[in-house]
Amino acid sequence: METQKLNESLVLAAKAVFWLGVVAFLIFYGTFITSQLQGFFSQNSGLQQAIPIILNAIFLIGGTEVFLLITRFIIGNYLVSRGRAKETGVLLALYTYVVWAITAIILASTFFKDFGALITSLGLIGFGITFALQKLNIFVPLNIL
Repeated sequence: METQKLNESLVLAAKAVFWLGVVAFLIFYGTFITSQLQGFFSQNSGLQQAIPIILNAIFLIGGTEVFLLITRFIIGNYLVSRGRAKETGVLLALYTYVVWAITAIILASTFFKDFGALITSLGLIGFGITFALQKLNIFVPLNIL
């Protein structure tokens, strides 16, 4: 009984630390984005230097939408023809999220310099946190060893 209460309190404490970390990250990332935007618009005195970046973003979003329209149609028909009609909606939603996540990373890298270094460091931090918390069995599917 006492070990169950201890485990519950450890899980609750780990969740609290996790959510505090998420809030701290969002605050840090929000200040980072606002400082980058202020630096971007203060360096470029005119809108003429920002127009190619904005057009690139519009073209990237439109191209992604057309790409998803075509590939979702092809993948959906393929899955239905293979007898996987039940999983089609879930797989297409997952596919759409992955493609938009990649598009968002590419889009952010066009606006901000050294965005790849930020993504890499976040991945390494996530790996370290996952590796450190694997003994707590909070993230059971994410156990590494």
